[in-house]
Amino acid sequence: MKKLVSLLLALMMACMLLPALAEETDVTGEWYLTELLMGEESMSPAVLGMSMTMLLNADGTATMVADYGDAPEESAGTWTLSDGALTVTADDIPADFVVEEGSLKADIGDGVLVFRREAPEAFELPQIIAADSEDAFIGNWTLTNIGVGEGIVPASVLGGETTLAIEPGKVIMAADGESHESASELADGALKFTDAHGEALVLELNDNGWVSIEYVFDEETVMVMYFEKAA
Repeated sequence: MKKLVSLLLALMMACMLLPALAEETDVTGEWYLTELLMGEESMSPAVLGMSMTMLLNADGTATMVADYGDAPEESAGTWTLSDGALTVTADDIPADFVVEEGSLKADIGDGVLVFRREAPEAFELPQIIAADSEDAFIGNWTLTNIGVGEGIVPASVLGGETTLAIEPGKVIMAADGESHESASELADGALKFTDAHGEALVLELNDNGWVSIEYVFDEETVMVMYFEKAA
């Protein structure tokens, strides 16, 4: 009987310890920035042309590596965890994270950075292909994404709406409530027309079904407008 009571007491103590053990979260290891939340927009850092990893070591030290498309930048620091709140300090700048199941979230004021254990999928920009005929461009198109450097951001961040209505031999481009109609022609697998200022534009077909217009502001700055076909 004495042995049975001892066994029951041991089981009761173990059950009491389980909730406390469950509350402890192991945040050590490597974390990858997988999502950027801005309002209702959710963007992948890979699509934006950037990457960030965070290594939290068991001894309380941390290493962060950020790559914004140029050369990776590495920062050393420390981390602490208290009551589910994680603070990572790198280059004497602290960053607070909320620890959730499978993720670490940091509020950066105008957005939220979400880190997870799994690395994000690689992203490649759409590739330009030659159109066989003008038919590939016929239809209604809406500007959905803007490409800068090696990344893409939703066009909604700019506000407004830009559309293309393409018929045989002509393009109607509308933006900010104004529209401009221009004659068009297929040349070298792309559709050529002019905008409201008389500037020559080249509309090219992409391998993912989008069409795009490239703007070159100077020798180093290139912006690409990506349009998706309306259903």
